[in-house]
Amino acid sequence: MTARLAVAGTAAALVAAVLALALHGPDVEGWRHATRWTARVSASIFAVLFAATALSRLGGAGVAAALADRRGLGLGFAGAHLVHAASIAALFAALRERPATVALVGGGLAYALLLAMVATSTDTARRALGPWWKRLHLAGLWYVWLIFLQSYLGRAAEGGDRVAEGVFGVALMIGSAALRLLGGRIRRRASA
Repeated sequence: MTARLAVAGTAAALVAAVLALALHGPDVEGWRHATRWTARVSASIFAVLFAATALSRLGGAGVAAALADRRGLGLGFAGAHLVHAASIAALFAALRERPATVALVGGGLAYALLLAMVATSTDTARRALGPWWKRLHLAGLWYVWLIFLQSYLGRAAEGGDRVAEGVFGVALMIGSAALRLLGGRIRRRASA
């Protein structure tokens, strides 16, 4: 199941990028759409992953079974988000520009944490890292969440045709965080 979820997440982002390029052309405009569409795929997978504990507890047995493979869901998100990174790189190559330093540092740290989480997504790594495994994955997930939130807040503040996307993205991130916190509360009550 883990491999299927990893492939599915990656494939969804690849399909989004290919469709964007097919509809808008393999130039700057096509790559702009590819970055937006792959971001939407990544954000959607991330929101489910981020809130998976609460969703599985609140949604009943069927939802719990569907969300049981958090590792696969995480690897699917990682694959989709790496397709998004490739789309960003292609966009800047088409623009013949360099991204702002703050975007490189902030986004680069998110990708570094994502790759560290992927590299430590095995049971062996979890045992070897002990309590540091949970710290790494917790910090990584919250940092990626913060980057998504900041990005969507920026879109909402831009005005124009991106406001609706920004507002939806902000709501998605805040909703997933609220569910995640609720899931933690449910878990603490169940173990008490």
